[in-house]
Amino acid sequence: MAYTGHLTGQNPLLFITIKREDQKQQLCQAISRIWESPEFLIKEDIRSVIAHLIEHCLQGQNIHPDILIIDLEICSLDAQALFETVRSITGLRHTPILALVDVACADLRDHMYDAGADLVIAWEHLETRMGDIAGLAVDNWLNTDPEQEYLPQSI
Repeated sequence: MAYTGHLTGQNPLLFITIKREDQKQQLCQAISRIWESPEFLIKEDIRSVIAHLIEHCLQGQNIHPDILIIDLEICSLDAQALFETVRSITGLRHTPILALVDVACADLRDHMYDAGADLVIAWEHLETRMGDIAGLAVDNWLNTDPEQEYLPQSI
């Protein structure tokens, strides 16, 4: 089932941080099966996403993505600091965070949830978890007060 948009009548906007070209295409194709016309902003790292948001905020254009998808290659990662930084940025404060990880490891999954991810999916399970991704966005649309999200906030 493909959703057409969300409560504002716009196409869903997904910010994605991913470096691996082969998985970029896999992810975009999978997401396109959920929504008819999703809009993607794809950057190689979270710093680029934050810079993009800050640039638009300084120009008076607040951008509020429907989901932030972060591809977390297994490396030395301080997920707690990463997610705290993301939550401090205007436009991402209430955005659900989906963490994509390389392996289906219970310890890693639990660590990501403890750090602040809203959903953690191993790449190998991406296709079977598309309904969970759709549910994450729809739940956010239904439970976020749009007036609160658009109040001026510091970066």
